Amino acid sequence: MKILNLKISDKDGNNLRDIRFNEDGASFIYGNVAEKLKEEETSNSIGKSTLINMIDFCFGSQTKFKKGLYGVSLEALVKHEHLSYKVLRKIGSNGIQVLQGNIVNENINDVDSFISYFDLDRNKLNLQFIKTQKRGLISQYNQSPAKVELVAFLSLLNFVELPEKTHIICDLQEKISTEKKALEKNLEGEGLESINRKNAIKELDRVLFTIKDKMEIKKREEKYLLESLQNLKVSENIQHISEEHAEKTAILKRMVSDSNLLKREIRRIEKSVSDSIVTPLSLDKLNEMFIKCKVELPGHALRQMDEIASFHKTVIEGRNESLHKQLDYLQEQMSVKEKGISAFKREVNELGDVLSKNNAYQEALEIYRKFSNEMQALKFDEGKYSILESGNERYKAYNKKLLEHFNQLNSIFEKNQALVLEYREFVNNLIKKLYGENKTAFLKIFARNKHEKNKPVAIDLTIDDDAKDGGVGQVKNNVIDYLLFYFNTQLEILVQDSSAFAKIDTRQICTMLNEAHKLALEKNKQCIIAINKYELGLDEQSIKFVESQSIITLSEADILMKERFE
Repeated sequence: MKILNLKISDKDGNNLRDIRFNEDGASFIYGNVAEKLKEEETSNSIGKSTLINMIDFCFGSQTKFKKGLYGVSLEALVKHEHLSYKVLRKIGSNGIQVLQGNIVNENINDVDSFISYFDLDRNKLNLQFIKTQKRGLISQYNQSPAKVELVAFLSLLNFVELPEKTHIICDLQEKISTEKKALEKNLEGEGLESINRKNAIKELDRVLFTIKDKMEIKKREEKYLLESLQNLKVSENIQHISEEHAEKTAILKRMVSDSNLLKREIRRIEKSVSDSIVTPLSLDKLNEMFIKCKVELPGHALRQMDEIASFHKTVIEGRNESLHKQLDYLQEQMSVKEKGISAFKREVNELGDVLSKNNAYQEALEIYRKFSNEMQALKFDEGKYSILESGNERYKAYNKKLLEHFNQLNSIFEKNQALVLEYREFVNNLIKKLYGENKTAFLKIFARNKHEKNKPVAIDLTIDDDAKDGGVGQVKNNVIDYLLFYFNTQLEILVQDSSAFAKIDTRQICTMLNEAHKLALEKNKQCIIAINKYELGLDEQSIKFVESQSIITLSEADILMKERFE
């Protein structure tokens, strides 16, 4: 993908810039600044870096802008696989629109769908959008590249199998690191003070063996203790005596309570029987009452005396008979209860005697209680170390796989040896153009030995009489960027901020700009480079070249957004 045009409009829709880019070759964002400020590396807040961020934004980045730019609209005309598209984005929003002609692509509405539709790889694009002074040959942010950066780098250089193998190895290294941290965390605890923390994982097998051995010792002690308890004629499970005593005591209490209820019922019935004997309602008394009733209330004495006599016999005398039968039954039940209570009392007393008088049992109980606590603590440790053991097995398995994949790297490098030689020749020739024919540069791309952290592939670039200054280091970084730009078949664009030329001598800068332009033309690619006038020194030819290829000239009097934002 290339960018052909970029329109910038402010929050109110006013057009601020309409920038046309060269489709092939160099497009310079030219800072017409004759002298840099002392406190700045490359100047001067006129908008060069902001413009580069806007270009990147139109390529699907998640670039953060100053809040003052939120709401600014960007309309980029891009070319992808020989077709032109309009990309519309607003700063501060994740939304994005793509038009082909005047037709809106309904499949694209956010950054993810945009990247997916055009099959863009942001990890690779990040290696060709150089927006800050690089920290290493590959990464802008770290001396050693991250996994995604290294894999993208190797992929852009068209290495066979190497990117995939590097990805697999780096994934294993990450798993090993995660497992190792978990193991080290679990290793910190009581009983591990003797472990050398730096070699904790190496000593893990010893720790696990020691714990297992202690557990076996405890199990043998447990067996011996149980045998000793049996010899004391105490229950094999010594807790049963105490549990049985408590259970039977509770049953005895319930039996006594039931017995007391039965006694109260017996006393109540005995009183009823006694009352009926002391104050009987005799038949003669009933007859006397009947005669009196006939005289005084003749109309109401409706029943005959024989009926009264029958009622007396049925109710009064029958009640007494029922009470006597009920009393006999309850007394019989009470006798059974008392026998049961007496038997339970003997059993409870016998168990109580064992618990209170058997000193051997008390001593055994105390020993067993102490031993049980030790066993519980050891079982807890055993559970903890079983987790450690599982982690240790995973750690070893990952390391075994890691060794296998590292061993395969050398054969993969043999397949790619011709590419390495070609890249080495390119870099050496470019360094000679920058420093003269007497300089020799040696690019080394090689497989490392197996390591749990170090990336499997390393890149190094040395130059004869390499001066230890920032300028030479930055030259090396740029040379690697041009290597990727020239040889990769996946990206058509290189973008460099002026910070990529910080501390480099003006002679090397002028040569780099010319070479970048030539490389782009040779491969029908596009390079967009921000550069300041003072970085070109007094080389009039280079100044004219840059001005002729400039797509915008910015200065203190004409900054990108017409005003400065905080």
